[in-house]
Amino acid sequence: MKTKLILLLLAVGVAFRGLGQGTFFNLNFESARVVLHDPQFGWLDWSLAAPGWAHSSGSDLEVIYYGQEHFGVTGYYMLYDSVSPVYAPGTQLAGLYSLGFSSGYASSSGGAPWQQNYLSQTGAISSDVQSIRFLARGSFAVFVGGTEIPMVALGSNAYAGDISAFADTTTDLRIVNTSMELHDPLILDNVVFSATPVPEPSIMALVVVGGLAFVFGCRRFG
Repeated sequence: MKTKLILLLLAVGVAFRGLGQGTFFNLNFESARVVLHDPQFGWLDWSLAAPGWAHSSGSDLEVIYYGQEHFGVTGYYMLYDSVSPVYAPGTQLAGLYSLGFSSGYASSSGGAPWQQNYLSQTGAISSDVQSIRFLARGSFAVFVGGTEIPMVALGSNAYAGDISAFADTTTDLRIVNTSMELHDPLILDNVVFSATPVPEPSIMALVVVGGLAFVFGCRRFG
């Protein structure tokens, strides 16, 4: 009886430890609920439009724009779907929704510093994970556990990066818009932690790179 009790307590402890680690949520932005709290501008609450995601703080960043364009020199976050934004409807990358965001000045006051805005989550990465993959359009950098992850372009707005070193850990994921231009959004979708490794460069790509190196070498020494 004592042995069974100990085993039960251990099982409960493991369960609660797993719950405490947390899990990543709404990585494809399909949990969005479009509930306008400002009919004129279409602003959305973060808790409804992008549950699970943390974000930069600052002027104009406490709401998610929907439909209408953001004006001014600050950054913004916007939900993209078949009708939003009005100047480019249907520009989401997959499914019903994508989330886009731009960098900008920290406020509209003169002399405000430039601020590179981000999306982030903290959660458990399973032991079999080899790569992070997502769809994106725009300029970005990816950080896992504070370490920048080199990303490989796979074509058709798809990217992958090796995060095998973070398998079986609970850590922070942060995706930053690195553009230094106003109103230059990074549109993001379908973030996945995958058991598939990042693909090696294709043979054709290596042939092209090798050929270019040969040509430049001939020009240099010819």
